[in-house]
Amino acid sequence: MDDSKKKLLGKLNESKNVLITVSKNPSVDQLAALMGLALALDKAKKHTAAVFSGKVPSTLEFLQPPPNWHVIIQPINEWKIYEHVKYFERCEKYDFENSHSKELYMLWCNKPYFLEESVRLNSYNTTYFV
Repeated sequence: MDDSKKKLLGKLNESKNVLITVSKNPSVDQLAALMGLALALDKAKKHTAAVFSGKVPSTLEFLQPPPNWHVIIQPINEWKIYEHVKYFERCEKYDFENSHSKELYMLWCNKPYFLEESVRLNSYNTTYFV
């Protein structure tokens, strides 16, 4: 095994949290590799987040959500809570379970803003919100 592969495996072994990305508008092969690697790392008990942006390849359009779902895609750096990213980085250090990433803490804390955005968009033209 060459040196770069050894370094990569070493880093993966010592890491608790792994973020995997692919290029914008990924191919089917790139998305399959992304999902496969995420599943393998998850099995290895790594906290894994797999992210991509852009269009889903047309050959995967059958995976689209049902028509009664409205999906809102928002990059993490556009979340309202993102301005406090340094705080969440500190929170990671105090995670005694060693299973929570700053991204997960940010997701939990940003939930009210996701709900606020859903109400603002009002995709289902309702006047009733729970």
